[in-house]
Amino acid sequence: EGGPGLSTEIIALRISRTATEFRELGVAAAMSNYLLLLLLILTLGMFAITRLQEARAARQARQIQEEG
Repeated sequence: EGGPGLSTEIIALRISRTATEFRELGVAAAMSNYLLLLLLILTLGMFAITRLQEARAARQARQIQEEG
């Protein structure tokens, strides 16, 4: 009693509980779609950041080779 309640529940578990315990399949499906979209955006963002860092490192390596 008096614990954090649902505030510390991870989203995947919340989606599962929404579908199974509460029988809200439409809500669970919508939550799953939003989670998928969020993960896709984060993944593409990380790919873009990695690509920029690799290009910057390659450019610096070329400059070092040209100087040396």
